Amino acid sequence: MYFFLDKGDGWMLGFLAVVLGVYHVGVLVFVSLLRNKAIFIEASFPIAIAFATMVTLAVNGGYSDRSQSVLLAVLVWALRLLVHLVVRVSRSTSEHYHLVLGSWRRLLGYLFFQWLHTWILSIPLGFINSDRDETFIMEIDYAALATFFTGFVVVVIADAHKQWLWAQHMTRNGEREKEMRAGLWGHSRHPNYFGEALMWWGLALAAFAQLVVAGESGLQVCAVCAPALYLTIQLLFFAGVVGGPASKAERPLAPYESGDGALKHTQYVSSTSPFFLAPGGGRTGRVLARPHARARTRTPPQLSSS
Repeated sequence: MYFFLDKGDGWMLGFLAVVLGVYHVGVLVFVSLLRNKAIFIEASFPIAIAFATMVTLAVNGGYSDRSQSVLLAVLVWALRLLVHLVVRVSRSTSEHYHLVLGSWRRLLGYLFFQWLHTWILSIPLGFINSDRDETFIMEIDYAALATFFTGFVVVVIADAHKQWLWAQHMTRNGEREKEMRAGLWGHSRHPNYFGEALMWWGLALAAFAQLVVAGESGLQVCAVCAPALYLTIQLLFFAGVVGGPASKAERPLAPYESGDGALKHTQYVSSTSPFFLAPGGGRTGRVLARPHARARTRTPPQLSSS
């Protein structure tokens, strides 16, 4: 039952869209029945990616070494993210979820864009699972898995350190600025975003390996690279790296409101890479931070007392 290769890539993309559409209709039904809706909304994203991966693999029926390795990687990622999101929402529910869940129109819009988001990100997984040959893992597959798990480790460490910093913020306000620069947050202002993008570039590389084996054209190469590029652009320009509402949330424990804290934060922003991991405080960090330092470090004008 080699569905994808027999019917073509268009069928595969359409099948992914239908599967994820049915899944999100189910999410809508469950949300209407459950009491704690915010947790289920958060959990629905990693489950959707894992679900699409398993369904496309089962329908294709070609359990190659590459597809099974990617399935394991996706399941590990989904389980970790699921636990992280559930714990985060159970501790505190942000105003974002109250806004989304307060109106059926907003909820439908949120699920529609999540369906579109998960469909785009699942495209390389569909290409990977279209492998009906029992091909062995090649060197490029090892590079893809290494890229994916490097990004995974970066995200895990950055998220864990961020949660620890928030816990310290509640008890040791005097040491916030020193702790803010510790670990990966001293080498990037958004290390979790960088790790997330790196994971999807790893999946794109694995899909590219599948296209090399199948001898596909450049159009398919663009299709498997587009989701990683889409996610990178989204993180850079819409999630707060270059500019956006999430930028303040991604500065753990930075006391940059006024006085000495504002000066220290200005130095941190001007010397730390906004996205890529780079030596914090060094020349590389300053070069990477330079295009964004002016916008990030600009202090609001003080009102005259007269």
